[in-house]
Amino acid sequence: MFALGPLIRRPATANLLYNENHMPSEPPFGLPPQPANPAPGSDRRRAVRFPPPGWVSKVTLPRTLMGLGGGQTVNAPLLDLSELGARIVLPQEISKGGHVRIRIEDPKFKDVVEVHARVAWVNPPPPVATSWIVGVEFIELPREHQLKISGWRSYYTSDEFLKQHEVK
Repeated sequence: MFALGPLIRRPATANLLYNENHMPSEPPFGLPPQPANPAPGSDRRRAVRFPPPGWVSKVTLPRTLMGLGGGQTVNAPLLDLSELGARIVLPQEISKGGHVRIRIEDPKFKDVVEVHARVAWVNPPPPVATSWIVGVEFIELPREHQLKISGWRSYYTSDEFLKQHEVK
């Protein structure tokens, strides 16, 4: 009889340590770590989002959506914003993976951020609605713009601002 030991290969993850949930403690292939079992309602995002109060961004859609006439710029309410991306409302359908240009202006401080973004996800509208909720990921947002967004978040989530604008 001969031994099969040398012919049996261990999976690439065999050398990883496992946590109490039987999940690898280090992700394979250089992927960023994720919680093994995030708590219900937890947020796995890499940046803290904030809801800009009533802001409307300008989104230039790709030419493929508009035909040969070129991209069209539409108003898109901004539901939330972070240094890495945003959640917006578009008046027409767009494909996941598509690219858009977004202009975000803070009406109080008159600061502007313009950036290219990739459509990360799209939620189709309910049967009676005509708006798509879209998540976009910013592409190569300059440090200067990251700092602007961080400053906006600090101000618009501050106790001072929230006290001044609380609903009575």
